Amino acid sequence: MLRPACLFCLSLAVLTGAVHAGDLIGGNNLFFIKRNKNANEVHYDARVQDCTWGDPAVDYYWRDLEEGPKVTSEIMPWEPPAYGFKVRRVSDEEITIQLNALPQKKLVARIAKTADGDCGISTTVQIHGEPAEFASVYVHATENLFGWPKVDYIDVLGYSEEGHPVYEGIAKTEEGERLAALPRKPSLWKSGAASFGRPQ
Repeated sequence: MLRPACLFCLSLAVLTGAVHAGDLIGGNNLFFIKRNKNANEVHYDARVQDCTWGDPAVDYYWRDLEEGPKVTSEIMPWEPPAYGFKVRRVSDEEITIQLNALPQKKLVARIAKTADGDCGISTTVQIHGEPAEFASVYVHATENLFGWPKVDYIDVLGYSEEGHPVYEGIAKTEEGERLAALPRKPSLWKSGAASFGRPQ
């Protein structure tokens, strides 16, 4: 069974009592994408068998929270360019994930047996050059004159080794990408889902 807490956050929680990503997502949920458009979220789950990565290693789908707490739907054929990803298997315990929405960041997901014999999972990412437990991506977009969405900025949200919320904002400009300096709301780190993984 997959534990809700990440591996390095497990020990941190014991030592510091800190809140971390595992407290907010849980189950076999690796991370999720939120948008300003509505409350629906794209969730990414680990597929694990006998504490090794399955094939495929990652499953993703919509949590249609505007329709109900347990409503899900499949990613539509035209949506992978925005929400898709590539997985590279490093070993039975480790994979890297490259999100189409976040090409400048490499995610590292690891699984390992915990002290009580269960299976622990962690997903890390570099935020301002430091390793952090990855929680979510927040995408803020507006419509252009033709009604197509234009991404204004993307936030990479996570938790430091001390358990504090950290983020890196990437603003999209006509000249290219730059770091966004605006402070973000703590609510963006949390999912609107009360349960995680595909509801049974």
